[in-house]
Amino acid sequence: MMNHAATIPWEARSLVREAKRDWLDWLAPLLVIAYLTISRSFAHWGVPPLYIGELALGAILLFRPRAILGSWVEAGLMRSPYYYFAVVLIISITFGAYQCLRGIGLGHPTMIALQNLVFHTYPLYFFVGVWVAQRHPELLSRLIRSLAWIHGIYGVLFVVVLGKADLVETADETVGWVGQPYGAAVVLLGLLCFEPKLFRVWLPFLLNTFVLLALQVRAAWLGFIVALSMWGYLSGNLRRVAIACGAGALFLVLGFAFDLEIPGPATRGEKVSARQIVGRAVAAVDPALAASFTRNADSYAGTVSWRTEWWSELTKMVFDSTETSLIGPGYGYPIWDHHPLDLGDAPIRTPHNVTMYALSYTGGLGVLIFYTLQLSLAGIMWRVYRQTGQAFGICYLVLVFVWAHFDN
Repeated sequence: MMNHAATIPWEARSLVREAKRDWLDWLAPLLVIAYLTISRSFAHWGVPPLYIGELALGAILLFRPRAILGSWVEAGLMRSPYYYFAVVLIISITFGAYQCLRGIGLGHPTMIALQNLVFHTYPLYFFVGVWVAQRHPELLSRLIRSLAWIHGIYGVLFVVVLGKADLVETADETVGWVGQPYGAAVVLLGLLCFEPKLFRVWLPFLLNTFVLLALQVRAAWLGFIVALSMWGYLSGNLRRVAIACGAGALFLVLGFAFDLEIPGPATRGEKVSARQIVGRAVAAVDPALAASFTRNADSYAGTVSWRTEWWSELTKMVFDSTETSLIGPGYGYPIWDHHPLDLGDAPIRTPHNVTMYALSYTGGLGVLIFYTLQLSLAGIMWRVYRQTGQAFGICYLVLVFVWAHFDN
């Protein structure tokens, strides 16, 4: 079956199924669920710098090279829909390796330089997804349903119980055993796209809506709102958009009406309430108005200036010379030293903005390569939408892309 599948045209491969799943068909969805649910706590299993992502990628390259290297080479040689992505990824990985070696040669911390390199190597997981999806075309919709239950239950437990324990991530960036869930927006978008009858999944839908609001990650809110609006336009299903908005409004209205308030997880502040949620959202644009909802308005507004002031200093650093303007200072460079505030001994290697990340380490050329890679992905997702009418791929890409410009 595997050999036969390799001869089938790309447009027809979605019809191919494997009668039996192997270990990679189980590993791929497990990684998706674990990363979105347990996040950094799961990612940091392993021995630095070989965390779980690197270990899994290495195992796939070693024991199932066809899934990555074979698909990659085939995409480049056959002028498949993945052709431009495959070509740009070669450029990106080569450029990333150069920046890693360059940074180490300039005396930057080796560990940070190696950690930066995953910015270029993790896109190889795209081919793992292609490999598994070609063998099991219905897997994504089933994965979304399972993720909805797992993430929803774990997320509520994290907000109510687990997030208050000593097991979570601490202020000094120490990674605990209990990670903050980050997949609520992905789950909600997936359920809207794939579930034919939402009433069948009303409970996980509401659980994940609660988690999305209660964790108070404004970048996730913004990404979800943009992606939801885009999906509503592309699908024409404004009724489902109204359902999603109504679910969020329901929690806020009940919160205001009954003045509900629960202690918040250690990673997200003191309390969870409708006033805190609205106040945190408003503080990003109008701290004075936010003060009428929460006493923490200045703190919430401060997390915005914490980012923007750092971005300003990093921009000045990069454009200080022709060399750094073009290729940056190299991976491993201590960008945290340019923050106006004293960030302490813990190196924060991401400026909470994916464009500033690429610019701060690799200059204008790095930004150009990154955006070209994203555009090639967007082209693939757009082609899927035009051929199938399924807009999940392009909307998911938009969700994460917007989110990554305001978070780490």
